[in-house]
Amino acid sequence: MADYTNVIHNLRLEQYSIVYAAWLENVFTIRWWLLVGLVITMYTLWWILVDKARLKTLLLYGSLVAVSRVILDVVVAINLGRWVYAVSLFPIAPDIFVHDLTVTPLTYMMVYQYSNSWKQFWIANLIGSSLIFYGILPLFEYLGIFKGFPGWTLTSSFLVIFIAAGVMRAIMVLIENVEDKAKAKVKQAPEQTSFIAKPAMKPDDNKD
Repeated sequence: MADYTNVIHNLRLEQYSIVYAAWLENVFTIRWWLLVGLVITMYTLWWILVDKARLKTLLLYGSLVAVSRVILDVVVAINLGRWVYAVSLFPIAPDIFVHDLTVTPLTYMMVYQYSNSWKQFWIANLIGSSLIFYGILPLFEYLGIFKGFPGWTLTSSFLVIFIAAGVMRAIMVLIENVEDKAKAKVKQAPEQTSFIAKPAMKPDDNKD
């Protein structure tokens, strides 16, 4: 059996050298600063709008969605070569910080925050997914920041993340139900343990 370990290793080193060269060519250009501005703007708006009383819950949901987006980028973009981020904030491929760890999770945290029912969620999910895949990405493609190749469409990525966001919300609902039941048990436990049966009184033999 052929050993492809060294071949894969050498190809990855060659790939990184190309990625690094492309990053050096684009860093501090207008397109690179556009990415910087997008990241700063989105984190600023998120911090202003986020419900800080639900911060842990929202961050957990955003992390689950981010994992879905990272998997999409790594599996489809890298392994199948369906798209390339021509301009990256950092010399990495794919540029998961801007797209997977900023734009997507911050958008969907707002979707989750402002959805009190499944109906509201699907409407907000539709708006958020459309903003990313029919707004931001086509703009990036027009500006040369992002480039898609045959075998991939914006609608394909839209459907993957749209469905993944719904699955992650279902997981969050399940987690919250489990937490509520656990808290109810903990609340009942002190009440149950506080009742201790008193020992029977020792009979008084001298009593007539």
